[in-house]
Amino acid sequence: MKIAFVNLALGNDPSGVAKAVKGQARAARLEGLPIDFLVVNPAREEVDGDLRYVRYPRSRLGARASNLLKARALARTPALSGYDVLLLRYPTALDLDPLALLRTTRARVIMVYHTKEVPELLSRKKTAGVLARAAFEWLGGRIIRDHVHGVVGVTDEIRRYEMDRGSRDVPSRTIANGIDVEAVAQTGFVPFDGKELKLLFVASSQAPWHGVDRLVSALRKYDGARRIALELVGGGSGAPKGTEEHHGNVTIRHHGHLGGDALDHVFRGATIAVSSLAMYRAGLAQACVLKTREYVARGIPFVYAYDDVDLAANLPFARRMPNDATELPVDALFAFAEEVSRRPELADEMRAYASANLDWRVKMRLFHDFARDVGGVSFRR
Repeated sequence: MKIAFVNLALGNDPSGVAKAVKGQARAARLEGLPIDFLVVNPAREEVDGDLRYVRYPRSRLGARASNLLKARALARTPALSGYDVLLLRYPTALDLDPLALLRTTRARVIMVYHTKEVPELLSRKKTAGVLARAAFEWLGGRIIRDHVHGVVGVTDEIRRYEMDRGSRDVPSRTIANGIDVEAVAQTGFVPFDGKELKLLFVASSQAPWHGVDRLVSALRKYDGARRIALELVGGGSGAPKGTEEHHGNVTIRHHGHLGGDALDHVFRGATIAVSSLAMYRAGLAQACVLKTREYVARGIPFVYAYDDVDLAANLPFARRMPNDATELPVDALFAFAEEVSRRPELADEMRAYASANLDWRVKMRLFHDFARDVGGVSFRR
């Protein structure tokens, strides 16, 4: 049985998509799993390590037309024709012919969903364009869902949402996001000295569900005697790189996008990391946030505000906050920092937990087994 994991990248530079997929592809190879990893895009046709870039034929009407005919672009990609099962990251239903691939391929298609699309769209400013995309998604997503052969949701909540969108029952599975643990440095954390709490928040964008504003708002109101330093990494802060804010005993530094040694350096100087704090804005109670997985692999304790399917209750390195609009309790951050700082072995425990539960090698075995189950249906008929 031939299985491919397919990601569609519409822009001329598919490197952003590829970065997220490389860990999956490497894990599958290390586990000996026969899955090909394809990044379908309009620009590149080459093999890069464990990834294969395949080019889809551009529409004669231009790039904008290709963006509105995503399923046709996939259907016209010759490299997809030889597979029995396609694990396809959901390309959304903003499409004038959403069934083009499902109508023409001989493969059984398992759609992999990462969010509740309509609620996420409506969590943003409700412009005419956003409302139009939400309408396309509401209708087209249901049509697509009724024609796929299997569903994977990265959380139970998302899986149930997608199953409820269809009128036809199909096999489904929850497989959360993972991380390539070996590719992440174990940077650990600095114990709290009782005087200054050192926080780190990584947010790649200003998406409202990150909840950067929720943390910053609480810190700006803090009037305690102990100091707090917050390091904001990524584009989520909304301030220019190098900006520094001072609010009483609180210092907020905006680092912008960092990588490599510079990012490792910031991690090594923090005691507590902060993950997503406002998933409720996207209509989500559950999530499997990538930065949370990075925090565990790096060995830095963290706070978060959602239900994570991979995090057992009462883990000593994670503290869950309310997933709502209430003010974040700053005192709870100090208390948590004091708790974890009494456990010098905690970073090693976190690394071991990441390897056993969060590594892509664990996740890709689940994908492979589910693909074989769904694909086997076609061979028995």
